[in-house]
Amino acid sequence: RERFTKLSGQVTYGTSREIFIFSDDEILKVAKDHAGIRQITNEILVNQKYPSIVRRYLTQITRSDPDGKWIVTEKVRPFRSPEEFASRLGIRFPLFAHIIYTYWQNRFIIHGPGLTSDEFIDAYIENMEKTENVDQIANNRGLIESLMELINARMIGAGDLVNSLAYAHFGTSVRDGKIKIYDYGERSEEHTSE
Repeated sequence: RERFTKLSGQVTYGTSREIFIFSDDEILKVAKDHAGIRQITNEILVNQKYPSIVRRYLTQITRSDPDGKWIVTEKVRPFRSPEEFASRLGIRFPLFAHIIYTYWQNRFIIHGPGLTSDEFIDAYIENMEKTENVDQIANNRGLIESLMELINARMIGAGDLVNSLAYAHFGTSVRDGKIKIYDYGERSEEHTSE
């Protein structure tokens, strides 16, 4: 930890992890406590378990500690506002968050398993009044379905995707400019509200 602070400076930190610049296009996430180890272990598990169609939206892990104490991932430039989120993805953040939240609520609170993510999106679109919203959803269907799959498996917390600042969990890869979610370490069972 001290070596990276001296070499590159700390980029940011959360309650459970510290983030350091590792190279021009990579960052190092270091666990500060047991919760940080859980989050890093979950990121590793998600990257190993899910098919490339889901992983393409997640930051690529290039190296990791087998005990979950640290990982090196591609660097992502976070979105700084809901407007930047909308301009890059072509969907307004409140609409995006509403779809994710409604799916989570229907899946875990109201109905149980029921509809697949694909069926849910079709039903959601069917009930839409504005065609511009339908286009926004259709253009981001792959991302939305991938996140729903992770929520369904309780591999990511819906709260991380729908709170008022969740747009900042998304950004563009420094490597290739693709849209990525980069802060997805908490699993939904770690949230007391879920």
